[in-house]
Amino acid sequence: MIRILAPTLIALSVSTASWAQQSTEAPEPTLGEMTTDSADKVIDETQSTTEDLAQEAESMNEDIPVDRTMLRRPANIDRAGYMVADPVELTAEHLTGARVYTTEDEDIGEVDELLLSEDGSSIEQVVLDVGGFLGIGEHEVAVSMEELHIMRSDDGMDFRVYMDTTQEELEAQPEYEG
Repeated sequence: MIRILAPTLIALSVSTASWAQQSTEAPEPTLGEMTTDSADKVIDETQSTTEDLAQEAESMNEDIPVDRTMLRRPANIDRAGYMVADPVELTAEHLTGARVYTTEDEDIGEVDELLLSEDGSSIEQVVLDVGGFLGIGEHEVAVSMEELHIMRSDDGMDFRVYMDTTQEELEAQPEYEG
């Protein structure tokens, strides 16, 4: 019985000391009670957190190749049954999966993904799947919206993306590693 009581007494004395220490610690100061030192500490912690978030956002953008050559913006393209899409009507649902064509109507790929700006207010990059067959061997390339000419059918059911480039030029672009 002494073997059972001794560990129990030790555990109780340790937990009681810990509880006593916690109950004697001063509570966090309220905003009105904050001293200059504690306010400075909060400011430093906030700045540190802000810097950490900025570094994290910067590392997320490292996936977007910035050293690639910008492709030509397509000239006015006119196709029967299609009109230039109003940017206000463009949604991820409309663009994702849309076929991508050259100005000569050669099918060169499809829109795979839209990359939004940090604040989510605009499309910063469009990831295209180029080449391949049935999803095998596709080359992913991130391009800017300025390199695209987006059209929609007169009935609004079909969206097409045109680029003033060839499939070979797109495949020569750095692969998107997203």
